[in-house]
Amino acid sequence: MASTFSPLLFFLPLLFLDPLFCKANLHHSKTFLRSSLISQPLTNATILPTLFFEVTKPINVPTTTPCTLSVLQHDFGFTYGKPPVLANYSFPSDCPYQEFSKIVLEWNATCKGRQFDRIFGVWLSGVELLRSCTAEPRATGIIWSVKKDISRYSSLLLSNKTQTFAIYMGNLVDKTYTGVYHVNVTLYFYPAVEKMNLYEEKARNLGSGFASKADLIIPFSRDLPLNDGLWYEIENSTDVIVKEFEIPQNVYRAVLEVYVSFHENDEFWYGNLPNEYIAANNITGFAGNGPFREVVVSLDDEVVGAIWPFTVVYTGGINPLLWRPISGIGSFDLPTYDIEISPFLGSLLDGKKHKLSFGVTNALNVWYIDANLHLWLDSNSAKTEGKLLQHKVAPLAVSSVLDFKGLNGTFVTNTSRFVSSTGWVKSTYGTVTTESIQDLRYSNSMLMGRDGNLQIVNQTIHFEDSVYAKLSASNVESKKSLKRFHLYLYTDDVDQGNGTLSMVVNVTLGFNEKKFKDADASSPSSSLRNLQKGKGVIVIKDNLVVSGVGSTQQSYNYDSSKFCYSRNISSSNYTILHDEVRNTCNKRAKSHFGYGLSRSACGSLGVQSSSLTVQLGFHSNENNNFLGAFVSSPKRTKIKKFSIACSSTTTAARGEPVSRPPAWMMRQAGRYMSVYRKLAEKHPSFREKSETTDLIVEISFQPWEAFRPDGVIIFSDILTPLPAFGVLFDIEEVRGPVIQSLICSEDCLKALHPIDLEKLHFVGDSLKILRQEVGDHTAVLGFVGAPWTIATYIVEGGTTRTYTTVKSMCHTAPNLLRALLSHLTKAISEYIIYQVESGAHCIQIFDSWGGQLPPDMWEQWSKPYITEIVSMVQNKCPKIPLVLYINGNGGLLERMKGTGVDVIGLDWTVDMADGRKRLGNDICVQGIVDPTYLFSPLPAVTEEIQRVVKCAGPCGHFLNLGHGVLVGTPEEAVAHFFEVTKSLKHESSSQNHAMEESKLLV
Repeated sequence: MASTFSPLLFFLPLLFLDPLFCKANLHHSKTFLRSSLISQPLTNATILPTLFFEVTKPINVPTTTPCTLSVLQHDFGFTYGKPPVLANYSFPSDCPYQEFSKIVLEWNATCKGRQFDRIFGVWLSGVELLRSCTAEPRATGIIWSVKKDISRYSSLLLSNKTQTFAIYMGNLVDKTYTGVYHVNVTLYFYPAVEKMNLYEEKARNLGSGFASKADLIIPFSRDLPLNDGLWYEIENSTDVIVKEFEIPQNVYRAVLEVYVSFHENDEFWYGNLPNEYIAANNITGFAGNGPFREVVVSLDDEVVGAIWPFTVVYTGGINPLLWRPISGIGSFDLPTYDIEISPFLGSLLDGKKHKLSFGVTNALNVWYIDANLHLWLDSNSAKTEGKLLQHKVAPLAVSSVLDFKGLNGTFVTNTSRFVSSTGWVKSTYGTVTTESIQDLRYSNSMLMGRDGNLQIVNQTIHFEDSVYAKLSASNVESKKSLKRFHLYLYTDDVDQGNGTLSMVVNVTLGFNEKKFKDADASSPSSSLRNLQKGKGVIVIKDNLVVSGVGSTQQSYNYDSSKFCYSRNISSSNYTILHDEVRNTCNKRAKSHFGYGLSRSACGSLGVQSSSLTVQLGFHSNENNNFLGAFVSSPKRTKIKKFSIACSSTTTAARGEPVSRPPAWMMRQAGRYMSVYRKLAEKHPSFREKSETTDLIVEISFQPWEAFRPDGVIIFSDILTPLPAFGVLFDIEEVRGPVIQSLICSEDCLKALHPIDLEKLHFVGDSLKILRQEVGDHTAVLGFVGAPWTIATYIVEGGTTRTYTTVKSMCHTAPNLLRALLSHLTKAISEYIIYQVESGAHCIQIFDSWGGQLPPDMWEQWSKPYITEIVSMVQNKCPKIPLVLYINGNGGLLERMKGTGVDVIGLDWTVDMADGRKRLGNDICVQGIVDPTYLFSPLPAVTEEIQRVVKCAGPCGHFLNLGHGVLVGTPEEAVAHFFEVTKSLKHESSSQNHAMEESKLLV
């Protein structure tokens, strides 16, 4: 069985044949492409070396002339298993300045020939200054440079004593791997423009956390001499590194900076398989322990913080062609992670030794970890004092759902961690009470398909840490960092026969961070949105790469009050295709990325911005005047009229195509929004949030206040009305919905009663408030579940992947099932009318599980009941449009149209052009941007929106996702979605506004 199992991340070790590299090649034991690609090196000496680089903002240095110090020049040949390269370091005696605003380390290197990428570190007196990865060379040579702001190490760098500067790079050179890394390291000392009063600088540092400069730095690394790097190695989940230390007794602030990197069996930890899957399939030689990793930091055996690292992909990782010449995010300057230790100083100031320890949850061989303890000293006193007031460590909350059969299956892992510490320190600068908070959340979904040859990983890490430093009641400084790390990985291996294998890889990396100088501020002082997307295909024959292509697009955007920088760049196989840089805070320039261009085009594009009134048009077979004007053919259709005002500057013409498609998102309120998560901390129960009027209103408004979509959707659930007609249920964190009173017999059916709308007063009250609050500015949207979908929950007892019980009931107890569906039809119809009478402008019917039925069974067991609902609602509320959405509706579109609804919601498996062609122009369509597009670079989102809108045409289209917003979706992507939509404008080249020849202006 194992022989058929070969997804990229797990197949690659089988081709990694040279045992010397199992240890020397520190971080790519799962990638064979680099060794195979070099089988036919180029020899054209006229080709210039290729410049490799990581996209990042330039260091903002002053205009002063720096002092320069060349620290080290060395050729790293065969250095594996040998001591680090050492050099004496002293602050340059010829530098006339004593205070510096910036100190920059610059690493310059060249290499030519064949070589793997190598992890390396740079240390000064045991304090790590830089951890990085080399670029993989080519026969014609490469060059690369890394610049890092190392000002936070000023106390060390400006010391008058001679210190040891060390670099370790475990390179290996032989007849095959010939690349030697020629390295120059230079330091630049930029003098300060203005002098700062020492007392003011100390006071400022009390609440600062990111750019402050400590007086003393204690390293937590291995001592020289060594034949390896100074980092500690953690080889398994039980391995704990412990080091004793003692701090001066006049410390008033402490921050621990941690360096982390992962290699060998854990290089691709985010794709590691669950042990249960490995054991069940009798697979050997593959990395396991699942996809969750956590670096745990303890002080005297007490957990003081945790690190959930960003998924750095090294320059030889996954598919090396993706990172040539644009390296992966963080690969040339691996991120470090700070943990505030100040609350614990009361315990550390006793003049005794204490223990700092590191471990990695679920670790496999090998993790490299070391740390620097930054200390601020009270120069006016020999001793400070303090006390730990409070320390809370919530147990690591882990939920794991495994669902697999053989080599195919899905795995979902969710974890959370919360650490809070408060303590005070008294110094000559005052008594400062420091509170440190870490709030971390992790989600990983993994799919294995095609007998293990296909793997899809979707992972998001939310990393929030805050520090409050209170000097007095009126003097509180604080800072907060909100990080979101996203990874999407698609790998597919296809056996082409004749010993040939093709490997397809799509990877998305996202590093987003918002920094707040005031932790309670609503707007960040700076924000970084860094998104990288790579696509590659390689063909391997007889363990050698015979062809391959790798392309990468990256969108980097940094914004602050003082400095802005953006860069949009794309490359393919060493060649830069597009590169646009802006260093102003003006609106970002349009990118020329080519995302989505391979899909069918439906019109032409232009550029225009507009402020307008949006009309929502719904075709109807009834002779009712209602809701907004869509006309899609020369023959005018009776329409329902209703307008949603997005501005008061224009008035939409009745009976004409809309100026742009209105837009909202399914599940547009929820866990992807930080404001929702903050509210959920106080109200963790979903039913509380969805059945309490004040909370419903607040959550419903959250996305509208943030993004201004064209509709406010009531925060609710399709199961909400169940107790109102006799079905009790709950929603558990891991299992989801759990039905407490299943319908499995005639007696059970008797327990049902007509819907009691009084028990749903919170829905009616919320809709009334929403309608009153929005006025004419936007639409209020309600929704319900279709009878078949609700029945699946009631019969199956909750969520299911097979639907065996309810499907078999179609044959074993058809009368019982029909009676249940009939009861649900009447209850749902009354519930829709209740929502409309309470203020809903539009209702969407979710037949979420209708797509699980074969089309003929859907015709028999779902369609008639939806049709009856439509008829009942239209008789009572003829002006209310109804939307029908089915997950997986590609085989049902024409049948859905026969229900009589006004709008058909397409899911992401249907192409808009095909959906419009199949449904015709006499019915509105909704959709259809794949929700995963929101994890892509913003230019890709823009182009997909434009494509979808063009394919839909100017009449009868509501822009939406093809499913609900996914957990972990970047909020900036959602904002961008609606910003782009509002900039669209349709024009028609036909006097009768027919859909052909339609044009879209953006």
